[in-house]
Amino acid sequence: FVSPSGHPQSSTSTSAVSSIAILLHQTAVAPDANRAEVIKAQLMAGATKDEPEFASWSRTTTQPLDLVVGAGEVNILNSYKIQQGGRQSGAVSQPTSAVGSYGWDYGAINAGEELFYNFSIDEGSSATELSILATWFAQVDNFRSGLPTVANLNLAFYDSSETFLGTMLDESVSPDNNVEHIYQVDLEPGLYTLVLSGDASRSRDFALAWRMETLFDDPSADFNGDGLVAGSDLLTLQRNFGTLMGATLADGDADGDGDVDADDLRHFQNAYGAGPIITAPLLAVAVPEPAAAAIALAALAALALGRRRRLA
Repeated sequence: FVSPSGHPQSSTSTSAVSSIAILLHQTAVAPDANRAEVIKAQLMAGATKDEPEFASWSRTTTQPLDLVVGAGEVNILNSYKIQQGGRQSGAVSQPTSAVGSYGWDYGAINAGEELFYNFSIDEGSSATELSILATWFAQVDNFRSGLPTVANLNLAFYDSSETFLGTMLDESVSPDNNVEHIYQVDLEPGLYTLVLSGDASRSRDFALAWRMETLFDDPSADFNGDGLVAGSDLLTLQRNFGTLMGATLADGDADGDGDVDADDLRHFQNAYGAGPIITAPLLAVAVPEPAAAAIALAALAALALGRRRRLA
């Protein structure tokens, strides 16, 4: 578990969290990606709150983390994807584009300043989970007493689908923590905006990390949009199998989660040979596929099984 302080909560978890932190440090290539604040934010934003183990996980606007299990259960893949999503800077005014589903930022925010980050969910999709976490160091101003002071940074999350900052959906405004956390589930299609607010009296370095898990409302293995699931779609799946993030339907992402993996293969298997897909105004007629397609499908299934065993 990742505790409210960002440290592992038990001797058992210490080695696991430390190992993941080392991996993130070693794979960091972008400037500032290996800073302690950034890695801490990536670890905590990547933590999961899956039931039944974390059915009671909760936070409030002034209590950013659960008092018992903190940010949740550490997840190496989530944190790695956040890191690999790259550094994406906030805007000092209304953003002109959205950030990616995974990413992070690091920098200084001036006294009273605001930084804006847009998140976009396409029509026909939903965000099953959105985890955003900001963290910064306490600052020791009096070295003789050793008493730290904590800057008061805040997060606010808005629905900007109709108008910029139209409706506030959530905020994290703890007055005495150096962590703020926004956590949303089942977000509908639209445009959303995160606002990071600086301390009113002083500038402060910060790290921000996020991940947005999305799914199509209706999965599809028709990757080339020709109205049927056939050998050409299998070829797309083969070429892009193993893509970790940023994949689209045209790349072989059948379920809309941004990767191409065994889940997408299963969607293809279920749809392959099931008959034509009706697309207005044309009814596509499925034609028999050559035996080579069946052989390739079996090989891809074996590849997916092998990868799953190695990850187990």
